Amino acid sequence: MGHQVPIPDFRGARVRLLAEHNLAGQRLRAGEAPGPVTDPLRLELLTGSGEATGWPRPVVLGAVIEAFADPVMAVQRASRWASYAARVAVVPAARLDDKALLEAQLRGVWVVTADTAGRCSVAVEGEAAAVPGSARGLAHRLLDELAWEALLRRDTAPGRVRPAATR
Repeated sequence: MGHQVPIPDFRGARVRLLAEHNLAGQRLRAGEAPGPVTDPLRLELLTGSGEATGWPRPVVLGAVIEAFADPVMAVQRASRWASYAARVAVVPAARLDDKALLEAQLRGVWVVTADTAGRCSVAVEGEAAAVPGSARGLAHRLLDELAWEALLRRDTAPGRVRPAATR
């Protein structure tokens, strides 16, 4: 699902997401904010500081991806995104241990191992989406906007054919 998009700076961290356009949400917002709103103050003025359940989401977040050489750290870093989307920790196959596997199972984090030949495999299946009942606050909406901006940048990159659905 979706495309991998990097967010260079979200609350002091580099974030990698699997995301795709939510065309219905983008159309619903066309009058108020036809493009990404990446200024937190402006976004808060448009949507309020609470959950803003009436604010259409411009993207669908499939997963947040964390990749580290230390498997336990990768799982712990991935798990902090529980209210955003599914969480994926990508780790070297040779370094995966029981502690990381147990931590992933307890936290609902997917673990994908990568070997030196570049082959990947799923070591632990985690939760398929954000933790049920999670409140979506201003930070969640800001990440959606940054993901939308990154998708648009990817779609309009030189030499890239923009998908017909987003034209």
